Amino acid sequence: MNRLYTRITIFVFVSLATLTSFKLVGQAIKVELEKPSKLSLMDAIFSGLENNYQLQVAVLQRTQSENVNTWGMAGALPSISAISTGRYSKSENNNPFNFITAVTQDNTYESQSFGQSVDLGWTLFKGFRVHAQKQKFDLLEEQSLGFEQLVMENTIQAIMLAYYRTKVESKKEEVSKKILELSSERFRKAEQKKVLGASSSFQLLQEKSAYLTDSTNLLSQRLLKRNALRNLNLVMGVNEDKQWELVDDLTLNDQVLVYDSLKNQLMSSNRHLQNQYVNLKILKKEIKLQQSMLYPTINFGTGVNYGDQRFSNSQGSGGGTSIDFYGNASLSFNLFNGGQVRKAIASARIQERIGQIEFSEQKHQLQNSLQQNWDFFVARKDLYLISKENEETARLNVSMAKDREGLGAISSFNYRQIQMAYLNASIATQEYLYQCVESKIELMRLSGQIIQNK
Repeated sequence: MNRLYTRITIFVFVSLATLTSFKLVGQAIKVELEKPSKLSLMDAIFSGLENNYQLQVAVLQRTQSENVNTWGMAGALPSISAISTGRYSKSENNNPFNFITAVTQDNTYESQSFGQSVDLGWTLFKGFRVHAQKQKFDLLEEQSLGFEQLVMENTIQAIMLAYYRTKVESKKEEVSKKILELSSERFRKAEQKKVLGASSSFQLLQEKSAYLTDSTNLLSQRLLKRNALRNLNLVMGVNEDKQWELVDDLTLNDQVLVYDSLKNQLMSSNRHLQNQYVNLKILKKEIKLQQSMLYPTINFGTGVNYGDQRFSNSQGSGGGTSIDFYGNASLSFNLFNGGQVRKAIASARIQERIGQIEFSEQKHQLQNSLQQNWDFFVARKDLYLISKENEETARLNVSMAKDREGLGAISSFNYRQIQMAYLNASIATQEYLYQCVESKIELMRLSGQIIQNK
C-alpha cells in the first residue's frame, strides 16, 4: 500500500508524572497516513446524490405516486368478486310419535349444499368524479417529481458548498504553515544569536511568542479543515473519517450573470414556484371532486349464481342444481344531507384561496431573496478582487521586509506586523472568494439552473 509521509513541526506538551508541570518542546513528528483518494466536485455530487437519505425518501415517494396513479385507483374500472359457499348438516329426530322413525328405527337426516357466485359491479357515472380523481393523481405524481428535484437541488448545493469550504480551509492551512515556517526560522536564528550574544532576551521572547502564536494558529486551522472534511463526508453520505484529495480548485469563472435574465428564469424555472403552482392545480381539482357529489350516481351490476344441494334420510336421497343470472342498474341522487356537500365545496374553495395567497407570498419572498443574493454577489466579487490584489501586495511586502529586516532596516516588530498583514490578507481573499461563489450558487438555485450549472 502506498503511504504518504508528512513531516509536521509543532510544539508538544510533555506531561510529567505529577501532571502539574509541562515542558514545551519543539520536535518533528513523522506521521504515517493513508494516501487520500482523489475527489473531483462531480464525483462528490454523484456520491451525494446516490447516498443522500432525503433524496432516497423522495424517490420512494415519487414511486408511490406512480403506483397509485391508475384508472383503477380512480374508480374507472369495474370490480369483480367471486364467492364460494358450502354447508353440511346432520340431524337426528328422536320423536317417538314419528311414523318413519318408529318403523325404520332410523332418525338421521343429512344435507349438503354448495354455492358459487360471480358478481360484476361498475359505477358508470359519478358526477365526473373519476376523471377529476385521475387528473388529481397525475398532479400528485408531478408534485412528487418536483419535490424530488427540489431535494436534488438542495443536495447539490450543500455538496458544492461543503466541497469548496474544505478547499478554503486547506488553503488557509497552507498559508498558516508558511507563516509558521518563517517564524520558526526566525526563532531558530534568534536562539543562535542569543547564544552568541548578538541578540537580547527581549528579542528572543518576541520571536518565541510569534512562533507559539503561529503554531497555535496552524493547529486550530487543521481542526477547522478536519471538521470541514467531516461535513463534506456527511453530505456525501460516506464514512466521516474518509480522507480526500480535492482536485478541483475554488475559482470564480468568467460566466456573466445578468439580473433580469435570472429574474425571468426564477419565474419560469424555480422549483419552489413550480411545486406551488402544481399544488394550486391540485386544490382546484379538489373543488371538482367535491362538486361531483351534486350529480347523480349510476351503477350497473351483473352476475351469476350456481347452487348444488344434496340430502338423504331413511327414505332415500335427492337433490338438484340451480343457475341464476341477473343484471341490475341503479340511479341514486343525494337530495339533502344537512348541507354537507355545499360546506365541503366552500371549504375546498377557501383552501384554494389560501394556496393562491401562499403562492403570491412565496413568489414575493423568492424575488426578494434573488435581489439580496444578487447584491451580495456583486459586492463580494468586488471585495474579492480588491482582497486578491491586497494579498499579492502583502506577499511582495513580506518578501521585501525579510531582506530589509536581515539588513537591520526595519525592526522585528515591524516585520511581524507585515507578516500578519499577509496572513490576514490571504485568509480574507479565500473567504471573499468562497462567499462570492456561495452567492453565485444560490443565484443558480433560485433561477433553477443549479442542475445545469453544477
